[in-house]
Amino acid sequence: MGAAGLRVGWVMAGRDNLWAGPGQTDRSIAVEYGYKEIVPTDRGLAIDFNAGGVGAFTLSDIKDYFDLLCKKVGQQLQLPQVNEEGAKRILDVTGGVPQAVTIAAGLYMETGKLDTVTETVEGKREIVDKMVRRYLLHARDNEDERARLYGLAMLRRADQPMAVAAALGLSAEEAETSYSNAISRLHRRYSFIFTEKEEPALHQEVRHFLRLWLLEHRKDPEIAAVNGRLKAAHEDALKKLEERRQYGSLQERLQDEEWTGIYLDVVEQQFWLDPVDGVRYILPFMIAAAIYSRTINEDAAKVGAFFETSVQSLYRTWWTWAAQSLVYTSNRNPSAEALTGLEELEKLASQRCPTFLPLLPDYREELKAALWWRLGEAYLRKDDARALAWYEKALTRLGQQIELKEAAAEAVWNVAYALYQEKKYAEVISLLDRAIELNPSYAIAYYNRGLAYGNLEEYQRAIQDCDRAIELDPNFALAYHNRGVAYHEQKEYQRAIQDYDRAIELDPKYATTYTSRGNTYRDLKEYQRAIQDYDRAIALDPNDASAYNNRGLAYLWGKNVTQAGADYSRSYELDSADVNAAWMRDIKSCRSLYVWLVQQA
Repeated sequence: MGAAGLRVGWVMAGRDNLWAGPGQTDRSIAVEYGYKEIVPTDRGLAIDFNAGGVGAFTLSDIKDYFDLLCKKVGQQLQLPQVNEEGAKRILDVTGGVPQAVTIAAGLYMETGKLDTVTETVEGKREIVDKMVRRYLLHARDNEDERARLYGLAMLRRADQPMAVAAALGLSAEEAETSYSNAISRLHRRYSFIFTEKEEPALHQEVRHFLRLWLLEHRKDPEIAAVNGRLKAAHEDALKKLEERRQYGSLQERLQDEEWTGIYLDVVEQQFWLDPVDGVRYILPFMIAAAIYSRTINEDAAKVGAFFETSVQSLYRTWWTWAAQSLVYTSNRNPSAEALTGLEELEKLASQRCPTFLPLLPDYREELKAALWWRLGEAYLRKDDARALAWYEKALTRLGQQIELKEAAAEAVWNVAYALYQEKKYAEVISLLDRAIELNPSYAIAYYNRGLAYGNLEEYQRAIQDCDRAIELDPNFALAYHNRGVAYHEQKEYQRAIQDYDRAIELDPKYATTYTSRGNTYRDLKEYQRAIQDYDRAIALDPNDASAYNNRGLAYLWGKNVTQAGADYSRSYELDSADVNAAWMRDIKSCRSLYVWLVQQA
């Protein structure tokens, strides 16, 4: 069988002949026994559906299979060859399920057009209809049996006994006495139903095609009745959970896995009954989960995605906004689509905010604030002033949320940093006051405020902020360095050197600390030690003009006028805007300054 190997061989050896072509006879609709009921236990072939090995065709399997098909019927039908792109389209439509591939092959032989098989509604529907016809073969004349299979297929989860009981059509009394027997009977009759810990589950390929078929026929009275029964069971479970837990907030609900699971069960059932209502009830969940339970929206997205094509255009647009912007755990660095989705949801919420199911409190104001929070994330480092505005707005309603306050503090810091580059130190201090108010443990905010105070020559305040930064982060090398600078400016040279020593111990490759310590040694007239520190700074950063400039002054004080001139010359090369370096690079100027320094001493 070539690359397709055993998988194709297994299908060809099955109940239907794959090569039978368009004239293949439909199977009899007479009552038939299930496979398990007619094959002796010692002769049956055990197939592990869950392993996905026997049943799943890969892309290469499908390509090889259709190559063989075209070769087999080539003289009769002259079928076009299917390329890899076409094989992928077949894989997408069939899910690689062998029998579905068989049906797709039959359609291809009938029409000779791959688009008819993979792109048209009719082609896809025929594949689904024929697959479901096979699955329901033993239940065609038994409405109750069909309803049970429909119910199992429409369950989002199979681990909720009361919901399973509703799917099986059991009353509350029957659920207590006949639950296990009902499951065992289905398991015996249908080989595609598995049971583990009394939790019935349809084989994944059966569930896939049956759900597609049910979606197409969801308005049929028989199916709508099953849906209504399931919805009532889920709503009853949610109501009982609400009464038992007595939640105090929306956050408590979203952080309870049992609550989120049952709520999504209810929402999915609502999608089955009316996709528009499904969207209306899933949107508030996704908005709230976007701040309180950020990973659960992956599950919510799977629920909505299945029903997307059945949703009316307006509500489908709402769903698209949510799917684009709320599925990710964060909105930082968003795509253009995600940012647009957030902005559109915020406009929607301001005009007609979605609400939860009627049995829950009204959380519309909190949902609006949740969107403001996510918009703050979206604009962070993209437009920090705008991000800060959204965060501050969210804080008016969610002011106790630590995560929000910390995010807002980061936005404040970003805005302050931009102003620091413009040397607007008073504005920087005002902003960092707010950052520290929002996040009292924000070490870098204290550090940067200390820098701003230092630039305003308020050295004692600078020292106090560095003290706090070091208290919060004892390994904060820059805080030690800048406290050393403040001590130096207050002529507390030994304390400055102690801080520089600690900063170098923590970060021995930061050149500026060596320059700063050299300055302190120079002011203590320990010129040789100062020159050694400048040497180290220059070794670490050969393009640091200030290190050459300061070493030049140390050389000058050490009476080495020639070397001082060379350093000033190099400093000027690196920073021609430095007026002192421009003048001092001339040896005569160096000598004149030296004479002046001696006189001043």
